[in-house]
Formats: sequence, C-alpha cells, structure tokens
Amino acid sequence: MSEQKDFKTKRTTSDDPWAIFGRLVSGIIIYGGLGWFIGSWFNKVQMFAAVGVILGITLAIYMTYKQLFASSK
Repeated sequence: MSEQKDFKTKRTTSDDPWAIFGRLVSGIIIYGGLGWFIGSWFNKVQMFAAVGVILGITLAIYMTYKQLFASSK
C-alpha cells in the first residue's frame, strides 16, 4: 500500500463572496421558511416570516463576521 500525502489546499479570498452570498440566501430561506411555518400555526404568517428573515440575515452576517476575522488570525 502506498502512503497518501495530505495536501493542504489554500483557501483563497475569491471564494468569500460566494460563501457570503450563500449564507445570506440560505439564512433568508431557512429562517424565513421556519417563520412562515410557525406563523401558519398562529395565523400570523407575515409577522413570523418577517422575524425569521431578519433572524436569518442577522445570523448570516454574524457567521460571516466570525469567518472573516478568524481567517485573518
């Protein structure tokens, strides 16, 4: 058996805009959808969906902030 070498791939900053975009879109879709689902139970879809979208955007921005400043250290 041949020993395989572990190749470390360097992550470039050109991937960062797509990661940020993906986080924002997925946060909006997941948390907005979750808010819509919960709002349909309480007959307040617009309120819960709006809160879900705002929460999703906030968490996406926070995760992006943590990633960008963790990679700079």
